[in-house]
Amino acid sequence: MDETTLKNLSEQAQAVAGEQEDLDRAIDEERTAEAAVLERVIEAIRPGLRALSGRIRTAVDRRHHADVNYHGGTTEEEYDPRCGIRVAGSGPEEDCPRANAGSYEGCDLYLLSDGSFLELTYEGSWSRWQGSSWGWTSVATILSPREVMDEYALDPIVQTISAAVSKAATSEGRAKRSAAAKERAEKLRALTTLL
Repeated sequence: MDETTLKNLSEQAQAVAGEQEDLDRAIDEERTAEAAVLERVIEAIRPGLRALSGRIRTAVDRRHHADVNYHGGTTEEEYDPRCGIRVAGSGPEEDCPRANAGSYEGCDLYLLSDGSFLELTYEGSWSRWQGSSWGWTSVATILSPREVMDEYALDPIVQTISAAVSKAATSEGRAKRSAAAKERAEKLRALTTLL
């Protein structure tokens, strides 16, 4: 190898390194801008976040009776004390769904009712064998909007939020439950007066 080849390699490597630095800066700027958009979306829907939010299941433990001929068993579930809406992911997934046993994996991203993000990462084992027990747990991590943009895509998150808001806006369920609760409250007040 001669000096000219080494010099050319060095110059090309420096050029590539400079291009990579430019790319890294551009990606950083893009994600910062996406995080700003995400923050604006959250602020826009903040008044309705509680209405959009539901319980977040964080663990399941299914235990079968020791006697394999006994069809009963117990299932215990754990929930996060906070409420939220899942904006990415589809729950714990079986690693080899066509097998008889395996592991749970995957992660979900929730927008909590306070406007923060919660990421759940799942682990556990599953089995289809008669009398077997299975379950999964999750590790919870709070993420900033910027950290969300480092790991997830903006458009699907915004589309999920938009769909949830649209569905809630056109649903009559909340209004019906409110009317039923008011009617029951009136009946209970009347009963209290009689007593």
